[in-house]
Amino acid sequence: MSKIFMLITFIVLAACKEEIDTDAVRRWYSCYTQFNLMPCPWDQVGHLRKVADGTRIFDGDSEPKYPVDQFSPLEGVDTDKDGLRDEVEAFINERFKTYNERMAWKSYARRAQTFMLDGGGENYRLVLKALFCANLLNGLKVDDYQMVNRRYIDAFILSTYERIDKDNFHSNAMSADGSYAKSSEETDPDKLLPLRFSVCDFDVQNTKEITKKLNKHSRIIHQQYIKNKFVF
Repeated sequence: MSKIFMLITFIVLAACKEEIDTDAVRRWYSCYTQFNLMPCPWDQVGHLRKVADGTRIFDGDSEPKYPVDQFSPLEGVDTDKDGLRDEVEAFINERFKTYNERMAWKSYARRAQTFMLDGGGENYRLVLKALFCANLLNGLKVDDYQMVNRRYIDAFILSTYERIDKDNFHSNAMSADGSYAKSSEETDPDKLLPLRFSVCDFDVQNTKEITKKLNKHSRIIHQQYIKNKFVF
């Protein structure tokens, strides 16, 4: 089923209910076109609203209640002031089943949100470091699982056209002044790999198990990562 046909179907169904929500249609469509995601993570919002009721605890922290309006203002709702929007936190808590994964992707999401709001080479370098941490804990396998994880989180972070435009503005500014190339060079895997877990901004669990896996497959894994590092 083509994306265009799916969009038309969505609009027709909404029209039949006489409840056309233009912003919702845009978000749904951009999910498929910009992030290439099927199914779209917005399909999970109803479920997240039910489970993220303000009573759950993850990794020692209370999870905020899912926001009534997750699309405004630009910076979003961050009830517990941890630098992560409430709906993004709920999505990550629900999707990932281990401490390391949750912490790594929350770190990435915080950095990505900051870059969306403020831009800048240093913020972008922090995004790349957080992404490297997430990949490191996955055995440095930049596979479909990792790419889909990032796209899902990006879709939640850039959930409105205003947020997408803001992010694109900063990205274009970095491309124009050469900051992208400089930041990518400074966060090259050859430079980050020797640092191992110190790249992560949290206390990584099961380091011996991960280190054993990395050491056993270091050459193959490193070559695979170098080959695929530009996929993102």
